[in-house]
Amino acid sequence: MISTSLPVIEKQPWLAKPLKKALEFLRNNDLEQLEAKTYEIIGKDMFAQVIDFETSDRENIKPESHIKYIDLQYLVTGEEKLGFLTNNDEYSYDEYIEERDLCFYNRSFDNESFTIANPSSINLFFPNDIHMPGIKVNSKMKLRKIVIKISEDYFNKN
Repeated sequence: MISTSLPVIEKQPWLAKPLKKALEFLRNNDLEQLEAKTYEIIGKDMFAQVIDFETSDRENIKPESHIKYIDLQYLVTGEEKLGFLTNNDEYSYDEYIEERDLCFYNRSFDNESFTIANPSSINLFFPNDIHMPGIKVNSKMKLRKIVIKISEDYFNKN
């Protein structure tokens, strides 16, 4: 898991080509005006999901992870708390929805860490990183987020 911001990550010389391509999507679109839907960037290897939703209490958020895709989460509007685990190799998921590459964990964890996302925040979750997005900070609020899914196979080949 990497937590940063768009202005900071854009300056990194080590940035992999797939991440540069994902950042191009963020830079080249009016993110507040995009319709809430999925946009192909590189077929099934990279696509962006524009999502509008309301934050919730932590107890209403199921921990999740992915097997095939890296999540690059960019917050356009609002504020959210994201939970994550720094050492998650010992946990197995309870449910896997293959068509969404989504693993759910029907439990909470004692070793959760948290970060706060504000507009222009970027959080990268790699396959098997357990995370809990969309947690309210002080009160529930509507937000817009762009989740760019990058296939791990594509990422490793480029």
